[in-house]
Amino acid sequence: MSKGIGALGALLILVGTGCGGPPCRSESDCDFGTHCSRHVNGAGQVVGTCVSECLEATDCPAPESNAQRAICTNDGWCRVEARPPRLQVIEPEVDTVFEEGVRRLRVSGEVETAADSVTITVSSRTDRGCYGGLPRSVVLEAGGDGEYVNLPFVVDGVQVDSGPSTLVITAAVQASKQVSQVLVEVPCPGCAQLTVEEPRFNSAAQGLVLPRLTGLASIGPVQALWRVYSGLGDVLDGTMPVTNGRFLQERLPLFAGTNRVEVMVTGVGEGLGEARCSTAVVSALARERGLRALMTWDSATSDVDLHLIGPGGTFGDPLSTLTARSQAPTFGGQVIDDSDGRGPEVLTVEALPDGVYGLVAEPITDGADPGSNVQLRLLMDGRTITAGPIGPQYVSARTGNLWVAGTLTILGGSAQWALVDELVPASQP
Repeated sequence: MSKGIGALGALLILVGTGCGGPPCRSESDCDFGTHCSRHVNGAGQVVGTCVSECLEATDCPAPESNAQRAICTNDGWCRVEARPPRLQVIEPEVDTVFEEGVRRLRVSGEVETAADSVTITVSSRTDRGCYGGLPRSVVLEAGGDGEYVNLPFVVDGVQVDSGPSTLVITAAVQASKQVSQVLVEVPCPGCAQLTVEEPRFNSAAQGLVLPRLTGLASIGPVQALWRVYSGLGDVLDGTMPVTNGRFLQERLPLFAGTNRVEVMVTGVGEGLGEARCSTAVVSALARERGLRALMTWDSATSDVDLHLIGPGGTFGDPLSTLTARSQAPTFGGQVIDDSDGRGPEVLTVEALPDGVYGLVAEPITDGADPGSNVQLRLLMDGRTITAGPIGPQYVSARTGNLWVAGTLTILGGSAQWALVDELVPASQP
């Protein structure tokens, strides 16, 4: 073997990974009748080993450790891989029926392994294309002495949607895994049957907005609820109509990172009547900075504008007010306007100077509606500032009143909200 490894050799951590054969970088490093098998190991390193020909796994030399096994690949070469753990699910049992309204389950069991560690991952799905929530995982440390051990596990908070679901439990050691499926049910007698068509599970969004949330509901016309959950437990929500068995919400706000998107219809059916269907969306933005204000309203033809008034500023002053019609205040920021009903209208400022800011909603036109019930959501650095929505407050362009929602005090990067919740004439905001 050449001693001049060079740049390529710096990437190859030459350790024995295949049936006791010598390490290699290319076919020329291996003896006649053997082959250089290269792959990425669990540490993300490219490794190569000279491996021999085979017809079945018994033709291959047995690894020294119980944590590994020899396999014969489809190409007829011996290779060593991590031995899959043996998985047993204890709870819940197959065909368990939980109480109506249950949202989270506990999954328990045990695995047998000789590996250093095992990752247990649990997810759920329904036959209607609903995915319950984000997968839940735990890592079990086994000690790493190459002897078989039995490890118990408990995974709490596994989210499920209403109706029959399949729990998918995976025990993985590197790329080797064993999967078990358990059928369970959260009854919802007479509930609406929901299906999310867009977005697909684990689809990607370019930023903090999902272009479309669409799907089917076996009832209507009703109001459906949408909710977006962050991985840290923050929630954004709103309503959308179900018409002719379909629902549609455009420009759904997201959190940075992975989001759970839920559609729910309540009050239909017996008992609780809470039908749910969930999916997951991953925002390409890993982290959000600064202020984001989301304004929604319940009228389909009205237009409402959101104003952020800076410290010492006045309503309507272009240098001290950020709004859709004036996007050049001294503190910066931008507004994504919504003028065709419901919202959301989105106001963002990446770096707010210290001071006290005011948030005001201005009804521009009512269209064919008598007015609008307006709500606000505020986020700072990707976390919601208040536990729930601010509002609702009824506004109408016919009255000419503004809704002074409250004040936001920025100090050293932190934000403190103070509710005002007053209607004032446009001449006296």
